[in-house]
Amino acid sequence: MGSTNMDCGLWSDLGAMLGPRTTFAVLVPDVVRQLCAEVLAGRLSLDAFEARRPSAGSDPFLQQVLEDLEDGIEHTPSRWLGGGVDRRAWERSPEFLAVYLDCCLLGARTAAHSADDLLQWRATIDASCTRRPTRAIVERSVELCLGGEVWVSLLDEAVDVWRPVRAQHVRGNVYALADQPYDRELETWQFDPGDEVVCELIDASESRILVAVALAWRFLTIVPPVVLADGDGSLGLFDSADEAIANLDLDDVLEPEGFAYDGEGRLLSVRPTTRPGYVGQIEAEEATPGHQEQLRAALLRALRLEGASTVADDLPLPLLLEEAQRRKRGYRLP
Repeated sequence: MGSTNMDCGLWSDLGAMLGPRTTFAVLVPDVVRQLCAEVLAGRLSLDAFEARRPSAGSDPFLQQVLEDLEDGIEHTPSRWLGGGVDRRAWERSPEFLAVYLDCCLLGARTAAHSADDLLQWRATIDASCTRRPTRAIVERSVELCLGGEVWVSLLDEAVDVWRPVRAQHVRGNVYALADQPYDRELETWQFDPGDEVVCELIDASESRILVAVALAWRFLTIVPPVVLADGDGSLGLFDSADEAIANLDLDDVLEPEGFAYDGEGRLLSVRPTTRPGYVGQIEAEEATPGHQEQLRAALLRALRLEGASTVADDLPLPLLLEEAQRRKRGYRLP
């Protein structure tokens, strides 16, 4: 999937991007293919788009594509003199690149890929781009997410070293490391063949790579709300691990007396991350909840500090969490 020149009439035929007509006739409706072509070429008005806008049905990724197309139309820049689309500015805009990413993912979609897979890849690629990406970076990122290779960190090395290993996509940004030769006498991998791992895109010294960052169960077993507790008794309650991660600061990552739990009482860890734009990541430390009483004590302490003296000590944990969320959601308690 190579970069192409819009002035050469590329967008009148999305075959190279959206795949063979026979393969994607159902997964990418013809009207969506044509709308993508016209929006990327800057040739579609909002009225014309609304008149031809198809239903996304129950496909959340297609709904995202349609929203990005509308956003792209609304932000297509025009020239001050002479009229027409300022193509240089348009091709460099985040709205253009969002539509371009959608098209690349649509072109790579097969019946084995769910809408949730595509949305997760889209989020993974978007999170990895701290600077304005080029079309080549977008294409490379999609190629990595859909490829059969991830990179695993080598332990006990003097510098950061990764090695490529064969892997099979499981779902979203989760991959299973394939059985393959692994000489433990020569090197130590962070993860072993057979492990299911969560992967993120990073820019290494020579190129962009898809890196295994954690065992999948450490992420997938987290049940909201996520509770971040400070040593002084104040709490932060968040509707998801992603929301909690987005609100982390260095004190949360570095403060040794802080702790975190999920909504079922699993102990969570807050660790530094190399993910661009973030200071930390949150992982489950146990598959089975083992800290319900500690979570209960932290919630009761925070509620008492706020003056909720009528909350019963034996209130069931789900109701205790509900009371805490009712009083303050997404902010520190007290």
